[in-house]
Amino acid sequence: MSYVRVLVTISVICATHGVRSLGADLLYYTNQQSVLSANLDGSNVQTLISGLSTPRGIDVTEQFIYWADSSNGLFRADLDGSNVNQLNSQSLFQHVEVHGSYLYAQRGFSGLYRYDLDGTNETLIAGWDNNNGLTVTDSAIYFARRDTLFRVDLDGSNLSSLTSFGVELLDVEVDGGRIYLSDRVGDALASVDLLGGDLQVLYDGPGSANNSLFELAVLDDNLYVANFTSDVVQTIPTNGGALSTLIADTDPSGRPWGVAIGPSAVPEPSTFAMVLSLGIATIARRRRR
Repeated sequence: MSYVRVLVTISVICATHGVRSLGADLLYYTNQQSVLSANLDGSNVQTLISGLSTPRGIDVTEQFIYWADSSNGLFRADLDGSNVNQLNSQSLFQHVEVHGSYLYAQRGFSGLYRYDLDGTNETLIAGWDNNNGLTVTDSAIYFARRDTLFRVDLDGSNLSSLTSFGVELLDVEVDGGRIYLSDRVGDALASVDLLGGDLQVLYDGPGSANNSLFELAVLDDNLYVANFTSDVVQTIPTNGGALSTLIADTDPSGRPWGVAIGPSAVPEPSTFAMVLSLGIATIARRRRR
């Protein structure tokens, strides 16, 4: 019996019975009171954590979900939503991102900060107010202030403006040598190269009366967008086009704010054993036929 064949059978069983495939990437997002997850096609929406105050930006690693709460600080939980821990109790946090062994966070009126992954050892990186968005690479931090995109070294040195776009940039995301931008007031999406050049408008919507494009996430050739005003999570090709709705948020609190891509939780041993046994039993039955 081949290992590959067992895994394939398990994946088929998971899909047939509406269970998430082991190790599959998921879409995680926040709304006004919850942290939720879904398959990348928008199916199988699950509320992982509820009863929150004002969750905002979100990031996901191989082990944890991190999110900012603008009223109550920075938080971390296991991928299945269990073991919620408050890492920092200060208010006005909007965006978070984990890179390497550090947690980076943007706080509304005071700047960009770096922390250890447990929320200790706060270091101020850039002290500008009204900054928005946050993405971190191996060599730089990119963020926005009003309509302008900035770059700064990881230690806070060499701050420079790269380009301007839209009315009020809400988020920035780096992927594949491009920086993706969401303009929440102008209702537009764009991308530029890492130097701020080669501006490409990906989406130019009807304005904030209809939409409010907040946090972004990128995977392969797709850009995922939290649409706050329209109560939906949407996707668009990274080279532009029309926005397609993946998730219509039916939660009474609604208002998707943050979005991230991350792995699914590893099931408990008993759950894994059950799924594995289903796969092996299926193969055994097929062999007897």
